[in-house]
Amino acid sequence: MFNDVHFSIMIATGVIFLLMIAILNSMLYKPLIKFMDSRDLTIKNDEEKMKKNSDDVSNVESELEKIHIQTRDEINQIKAKAIEEAKLKQEKELSARKRELEDQMLVFLKSLKEKEKELKEEMRLKMPEFKQSFKNSLSKI
Repeated sequence: MFNDVHFSIMIATGVIFLLMIAILNSMLYKPLIKFMDSRDLTIKNDEEKMKKNSDDVSNVESELEKIHIQTRDEINQIKAKAIEEAKLKQEKELSARKRELEDQMLVFLKSLKEKEKELKEEMRLKMPEFKQSFKNSLSKI
């Protein structure tokens, strides 16, 4: 059985095998591993960039929310101030108009009292004529 085996062919096959491993290692496996490591590094960098971008977006969103809240508060303050100013202005106008109407009412009441006095005086002066006219009307009946 070992008569057909040639040690020189076995050694040559072993050397060729080792040479093929060395050649394939340097020409195929090392570049392939280098490419895979490079790709892994690129993927890792992209993931880090994506995470950083995601964090940046989250920070921007929180800043926008803060700005939105601040703006809403400022708007509410401005509205409240405007409403308060409008109420004060309205109260001033109402009180001025009320005073004006009260003054007009006083003038009217004074004129009314004067007219009342004039009418009473006129009636007092015309009372004898009225009595006379009344007596004449009664006497005709």
